[in-house]
Amino acid sequence: MGSSDDIPPWPDLIAEMVLLRQRVAEVDDLFPWTIPHPPATEEQLTAAEARLGHPLDPQHRAFLGYGNGWPDFHLGGSLLSTEELGQGPAWDEIDNNILNPYYEALPPEAGFIPPRDQIYPITFDEGSTSVFAIWKDGPVTDGGLPVLWFPWPESGDPHTDNFFGLFRDIHRQYEKMLQG
Repeated sequence: MGSSDDIPPWPDLIAEMVLLRQRVAEVDDLFPWTIPHPPATEEQLTAAEARLGHPLDPQHRAFLGYGNGWPDFHLGGSLLSTEELGQGPAWDEIDNNILNPYYEALPPEAGFIPPRDQIYPITFDEGSTSVFAIWKDGPVTDGGLPVLWFPWPESGDPHTDNFFGLFRDIHRQYEKMLQG
């Protein structure tokens, strides 16, 4: 799926995002300052992969090795921890009340969306229907799999090339908030 050279320098990026999030929280209380949870252990990563029945995306896995989930990461959505991947209340809510109904309501001509069994959610926002999910059999770009946004706005791009791209895009959104 890619070499270790394809894995972004997570410690630096996470540190930048923590500082950026702190600055954003100082100017807008809609975005509370939060930090990632402590790193996932190899045992936690392996257990999450066993529950999911497939390996984690390499970039997502590498991130979890530095931050095992991140509450209120973006617009109220939290990055799921290894303990939440494949089990628990957030996972059940995503499956039963967001993704499964979304897929059931898709018209037959919506063929560009990967099958439900080809994605796994990585975010949860209680009270929202917005979910980011990794397309586990999608094309690999820069060492990572595509990240899809459900449901995406008609005018927006429904995916990011990979988990690092999602992280980078959110970082840029916060930078623009501070500039504007």
